[in-house]
Amino acid sequence: LLDPDVLDCPICFLALNPPVYQCVNGHVACDSCCKKMKNKCGSCSFSIGYNRCRALEKVMESLEFKCSNHSYGCLARLKNSERVHHEKACPCIPCLCPCCSNYKASRKDLYTHLQKEHASSVEKIRFGVASMLCLDAIEGHIVLVEEGEGFLFVLSCSVNADWSSGYVVCIAPNNSERDFVYELSAEDGDSSTKLTTTAENTPKWGVDHKPRKQFVVLKEFMTSEWELTI
Repeated sequence: LLDPDVLDCPICFLALNPPVYQCVNGHVACDSCCKKMKNKCGSCSFSIGYNRCRALEKVMESLEFKCSNHSYGCLARLKNSERVHHEKACPCIPCLCPCCSNYKASRKDLYTHLQKEHASSVEKIRFGVASMLCLDAIEGHIVLVEEGEGFLFVLSCSVNADWSSGYVVCIAPNNSERDFVYELSAEDGDSSTKLTTTAENTPKWGVDHKPRKQFVVLKEFMTSEWELTI
């Protein structure tokens, strides 16, 4: 089947799943839409919700579809009823390049793209190894490329007069198989501070991203050299 959307409910546009009902004119609708429409066909206004369309139900049960992310590496073969749930949680959801914002690819292919096209614009890191950085020198954000496993991160920082705030995100599908904890630590004379939190996953990062969690750095540590460990 070239266009799986032909098996969508014409009212809610979601994938048709049994039970599917038809009116006397052959128009179909899903069970929930029949109830919402008070058993009135949305196409011809005849009654609907009493006669099952068994033939269409059998067709749907026999077909398998490619995931819409198959061009990004997903090999799943899906029943019509599985499409919506799978594609929301698919590990191959394409990720947007944080450097040029006009290139999207699987997480692994995006790593290759960054290494080839934006090598001078990224910082290389290693999991479990502290990287030194100065928060007040960061102009908006920096892109971090983990060399061992190819994961990508963005460290965003906003500098104010008395404090700085920021966050770290992982460029990956929201339901990525990995969650990463990062730690920021610094010393200033006899004082020290350490911040530990989780980097959220997002496939489409932009400068207007609204993170769920942020860190805040007070004025006395803004010029300190920080250690970032993921």
